[in-house]
Amino acid sequence: MSTIGISLYLDYCDLETCMKKIDRAAELGYSECFTSFNFAEYRFPGERKDTDENRKKLIGYANSRGLRFHIDITRNLLYSMGGSISDLSCFKELGIPVIRLDGGFEPEEVAELTRNGSGILIEDNLSNYVLMKKTLPIVKEKGDLSQYLACLNFFPRNYTGLKMEEAAEMARELKACGGMVGGFIGSLYSPTQMNDTSTGTPSIEEHRFLPASVQMSEMLLNGFDYVLFGDSDPSDEELEAAASAHRCFEEGYVEIPCYFDDIDPEILEKIRSTDFLSRIDHAEKVIRGTQSRGIDMKLYNTISRNRYCITLDNILSNQYRGELQICLEELPAERFVNVIGQVRPYAVRLLKYIHQEPVHFRLV
Repeated sequence: MSTIGISLYLDYCDLETCMKKIDRAAELGYSECFTSFNFAEYRFPGERKDTDENRKKLIGYANSRGLRFHIDITRNLLYSMGGSISDLSCFKELGIPVIRLDGGFEPEEVAELTRNGSGILIEDNLSNYVLMKKTLPIVKEKGDLSQYLACLNFFPRNYTGLKMEEAAEMARELKACGGMVGGFIGSLYSPTQMNDTSTGTPSIEEHRFLPASVQMSEMLLNGFDYVLFGDSDPSDEELEAAASAHRCFEEGYVEIPCYFDDIDPEILEKIRSTDFLSRIDHAEKVIRGTQSRGIDMKLYNTISRNRYCITLDNILSNQYRGELQICLEELPAERFVNVIGQVRPYAVRLLKYIHQEPVHFRLV
């Protein structure tokens, strides 16, 4: 079962406001929360309000509302807080369930950290593929995989994010060993407080200017177990949209945002309420949705088919009438095919998943 989360930073937000954000996130079904104790060390801008007292209050409140806190630390911070590789009691006293290792740890040390007796989960840096490949075998041999997980970095500067395919490949390697993996999506509306010259704080560069719901869907389709907003102030609409995308995924389907032409409302409602599944024998040029067969639609808009347009076979199509298709390339007009809509450009990237894998989808 996958989970979703938010990020909160006391450097940019007072404690009371953070608590209100936790309340809203809990209402929408969010159950993870991320913060960093490293901003001063990395010279991020901000007013340092993350005192031990505020940290403890914030983490305790999140725990009381069912949100699990992930705390970003470095090796320097571990020791400055009074901890060590063999002693994480300072984090247990703060009520921290997960510490994320942002840098400075050797594979042998990571393995030892996973054996901590405090029950704290150790979250490795999934973005460092080279180091992860060295660390994973050592954790398997000398550590405790039940207390080991990994999460991608987020990237506040434009054009510095990861490639989806590479991130997903590393995630699959860890998941094959039984570990859980996480990553971040960005907001189009939150002020990018960590770098005000750029947009959003996602893990994947191609996600930077996409709606949150599409980012969320693609992360989940690539097997990420938990996905969090990297930005601390997404709009309420973004929080709702990402939560809706997650809820749909947990119910077994993904939503594909579309434009629809002005067609019969009854037919449109049938299409929108149909749970489609692309055929196992994948067509080369179209995604076939045979679940809508039987819908009788008169000849309408039998024009040339653009790439990513949505079509419905009309009453001239014999036993295929009512079949819905999404065109993967330009195709000529046919008198028995009506063009009824178009996949929205920002959602096109989701089509490869519903075409290649047995993924249920709905057009919205």
